[in-house]
Amino acid sequence: MSENIYLKNLEDFCNTVSPQVGVSLDPEFIGSLYKCALSKQREGGLLLWPENERQGATEQISFLLNIMREAKVTHVLETGTNMANFSYIVKSVFPTVKIDTFGMAYHSALCVEMVNDHFGTKDVTYHCGPSQTTLAKFIEDTPEADIQFAWVDGGHSHPVCKCDLTNCGKLNIPHICVDDFAGRGGHGDAIIKAVHEFLDENPEYSLANTTDNSIDQRQIAHLTSVK
Repeated sequence: MSENIYLKNLEDFCNTVSPQVGVSLDPEFIGSLYKCALSKQREGGLLLWPENERQGATEQISFLLNIMREAKVTHVLETGTNMANFSYIVKSVFPTVKIDTFGMAYHSALCVEMVNDHFGTKDVTYHCGPSQTTLAKFIEDTPEADIQFAWVDGGHSHPVCKCDLTNCGKLNIPHICVDDFAGRGGHGDAIIKAVHEFLDENPEYSLANTTDNSIDQRQIAHLTSVK
């Protein structure tokens, strides 16, 4: 994936998407997050889309923010930190929110540090290592954590996604959003299978809604325990 596919029109991307999602996006800062990960293993982030999929970004960001606003988030969790795009968006909208984010890459630690410095806080905590281990340890250390929302976007395999969902369930997180539900990008039916297995094993949760797959080719599934 070349640098230009994302960075060439980043300013135009931000100018287009910002008013539609109600967030002021800083193209220079987003570009610096991407460049921090350059030459490292990475993939497209929540704010980094090819130009022909720009409406997918708007659909995803609006969808996530609407759920978080409804949930009145004060503490959120993420698996799949990558370039810390999610943390940047969340802190832009909810300046006092705390974020625990789980990833495996060294560049993710640097990107999280950049986000914290950008907002002048230490509200984003990065947990490095396989989420099957680090998230389990987090649960062990903070079993009473009051987390209102989780963004599951790491691993993209059935075992990892299923484990992340199960651990989110153990924390009784009322809103869980899962990316790549459409099985695009070589993920096949791994995410769909993990989601439905989780729902079968945790009947207190249900599939509330998804993003419009005709707009968002990745597609987000929103699972909730709120009746």
